[in-house]
Amino acid sequence: MGIDYYTCANCRDTFPDCISYFSCENCGQHFCSNKCGKRQVSEPPDDIDDDADWEETVTCIFCRTEAVTDDDMIDFLLKELNITYDQALERYKQAVIRGETDDGE
Repeated sequence: MGIDYYTCANCRDTFPDCISYFSCENCGQHFCSNKCGKRQVSEPPDDIDDDADWEETVTCIFCRTEAVTDDDMIDFLLKELNITYDQALERYKQAVIRGETDDGE
């Protein structure tokens, strides 16, 4: 039995599956903690019968659109700018050559 490692979908920290963490049942994203994923359990409606079929759902910040993944943001921006990923990559490479990017230094 080995240990798997995940990257938190929110803070991007890496964590092992042998600690307490939160996996969203709705979208499958992994978070290093309930707090980081802002885990939320749905409450039954006030007017529900005791005999009614109701299942609680567990959601995260992405399911509730309180945050967006980097992939979703990139897809959105590419569509808004009406360019492909390859075109954006070429623009980035040219900006690096011209020294127009913040490379973390």
